[in-house]
Amino acid sequence: MADVKRVQKAQVAADALFPAAPNLVDQLLAWQTKYGYLVERLTDHQEYLRELQARALPYAERDRVRDFAIEIRGRKKIHATLAAIEADLEKADDSK
Repeated sequence: MADVKRVQKAQVAADALFPAAPNLVDQLLAWQTKYGYLVERLTDHQEYLRELQARALPYAERDRVRDFAIEIRGRKKIHATLAAIEADLEKADDSK
């Protein structure tokens, strides 16, 4: 998990070097020296993720619905609200 924070720091540092320009070459090389090892570790993280996924229990639909019930209800409410707004807009257009 520590690499997550390191990647976030690397991203912030990279953002400061954008857009790349000739006058930033030294800073870009310094960034690469400082954070390049993270790219090398990516395959280790990917392998660990595959191992976790292989050991994980199946995620049944009923479990997903239970785990995300609040979000699912919220989305349904948003969709209903959007449908009502669209209907009101259509009525307003029809009355013109």
